[in-house]
Amino acid sequence: MNKLKLIILTTILSLSASIASAQSTESCTKSSGNIIKIEDAASSNPFKVSSGAATDACSEIPDNYRINIFKFGLCTANPLPANDLSSCSFLIDSDTAVTHVISGVGVGSTLNTNSTIAPGAYGYMVMLMTNKLEIKHTQTYDGTIYAKPNGGTETSGVKCWSLADYGTSFGNWGTEFDGKGSPDNSGLTCGAANATLVNYGYTSEIFDAIGPGEGEGSWMADTEDPFQQEAGTMDARLLQIDNVTTATSYADAKRMLVVLDFTTDKVVTPNSQIELKFKLTDSVSVDHSLSNSKIYAVKLGADPFQVDFVITN
Repeated sequence: MNKLKLIILTTILSLSASIASAQSTESCTKSSGNIIKIEDAASSNPFKVSSGAATDACSEIPDNYRINIFKFGLCTANPLPANDLSSCSFLIDSDTAVTHVISGVGVGSTLNTNSTIAPGAYGYMVMLMTNKLEIKHTQTYDGTIYAKPNGGTETSGVKCWSLADYGTSFGNWGTEFDGKGSPDNSGLTCGAANATLVNYGYTSEIFDAIGPGEGEGSWMADTEDPFQQEAGTMDARLLQIDNVTTATSYADAKRMLVVLDFTTDKVVTPNSQIELKFKLTDSVSVDHSLSNSKIYAVKLGADPFQVDFVITN
């Protein structure tokens, strides 16, 4: 059995670390169960992560993580730099995005496929998806947290949850998302522990650049260098809505093309059984900010999900 465990979005998130200082890669300490412990309510970094560092963000397991995939498969030739998928054989091959919801704590979520991988030796794996990642999440605390959902009336309580149809972008290029993900305009709302989850739904984070945020450097559609993964090296590129043309700016970036260059070719035979699963670990960053001596839950950041690709010969 060849089992490939890869964090499919680590490349993109790592490249953007300089513009996402609020996003955490560690879970916050808990007072019990899933209840986040507020270590210092008067600090701009009121929580602690497992390593003991103070932080304003907690990387947690979300209730649900929704992605939209156009293509997922194996290729004999590198699809980059020409965005050429002609050498690929797919498990998913669709002009319309296949929506997949990942849920559960460490539980595999089987993807509905619409095609099969042809027998052969493959040096690359490819995934083409929208650059809009969607997360639905509730979070509880051992003290009061505040929010101004969609810039409206302030709410507060020990439980906060994601707002349906709220969005932010990773690099904050352009003006569409200005002011969002802040104490004055939150992507969450808060209430009592037994509160009815009003307007609970998916918030989104759009990867509008691979590289620096607006004002920090030149806009980039590509990774500068491949990133090492367990099974090989990975590159990513933002494409336009036609699924083929490389994006020229944040405004026309609508798709994300991820290519893994295997260290060793993966062989599929006529008798091979292929299984593709998605799993959640610490896949959402719950971001906070201190304002007027209050801790605000401001937004959800899309952190990596895990893909298990299993070939049994």
